[in-house]
Amino acid sequence: MNISFSDIKLVAMAGYSSVWRIPPEDCIETPDGVFVRMKPFGNTGRTVAAHKGTLLSLVLEANENINMSEYAKSKSSLTLNSGYDFIMKQRNAYCVDDDPEPALPQASLFDTPANPKKRKKSKVAKQHRAEDRGDETPQQIAISIKVDDVLVDIDVLKASIPSAALYVKYDVDMISNVIKYMRDSLFAEPEPKQKLPAGIQQPQRLKGKFLVKATSPVGKVMWRCKLDISSAADWQAQVANGEACDEASDAGRDEHSDAGDDDACDNA
Repeated sequence: MNISFSDIKLVAMAGYSSVWRIPPEDCIETPDGVFVRMKPFGNTGRTVAAHKGTLLSLVLEANENINMSEYAKSKSSLTLNSGYDFIMKQRNAYCVDDDPEPALPQASLFDTPANPKKRKKSKVAKQHRAEDRGDETPQQIAISIKVDDVLVDIDVLKASIPSAALYVKYDVDMISNVIKYMRDSLFAEPEPKQKLPAGIQQPQRLKGKFLVKATSPVGKVMWRCKLDISSAADWQAQVANGEACDEASDAGRDEHSDAGDDDACDNA
C-alpha cells in the first residue's frame, strides 16, 4: 500500500466543525515567517456546506451577525464582507508598481524615427513579482484592525497592484484576529443574477456589452452588439417589425452560443 503525506496547513476554531485547509501553493515563505493566502471565495454550490474547507466557511458558520438566507450565504464571498474590504483597502494604500515602463528612446536628427511598442504587462506578471522572480525579499506591512474594541496589528504582504491576493502572516494570534474581525463585520447582500430576456446574451469577452439575436418577419436571423438592455430590446422590436432588416447579420447561429458578429459589436 502506497501512502503519501501532504503539507497542508489547517485552521480550525474550537466549537466549530469548519476547517480552513491551506495548500502549499497558497503559502509564501519569507525570512520573517510564512504568509498564507486568504482566498475570499468559497466553492460552487447551493448550500453553505459547499464552502467546506475554505476560509469563508469559518466566517459563515454559526455567525449571528449575518442576516442572510442559506441560499444567499451559498452565493456569498468575503468580497462582500466589510472587514475583508477594510483590510484590502488598508493594504492597497501601500501599493507601488515597482516595475515602471521603460523610458522611450529620444529621437534625433540623425536617427531613424523610432516607433516603440508599449510593453504589455499581464496581471500575473505584476502580482507579487518579487516572489516570482526570487531576487527580492517580499515586503511586509502592518495593518491595524479593531477586535473587541482593541486595536491589534496584523502583518500582510505588500502588493504591487490592488487586485493582488491578500497574504496574512501565518501566526496564531494574527489569523485568529483576522477571522474574528471578519466574523464581527457585516456582509452585503449578494446582488441577484440578472435574468436576460430571450435572445440577449452577455458574453464575458464583450466586457459588459450585450449580444442580441433578432428574427425578421421573413425569418432572417440577425445579430448585433448593444451597450444596454434597453437599446437591445428596442433593436429586437425594430427587426421584428421589419424596420432594421437592412443591417448586416449572420443567420443560423445557436441562440446559446457566445459567437457573434464581431464587426457589429465593434461598430455598436
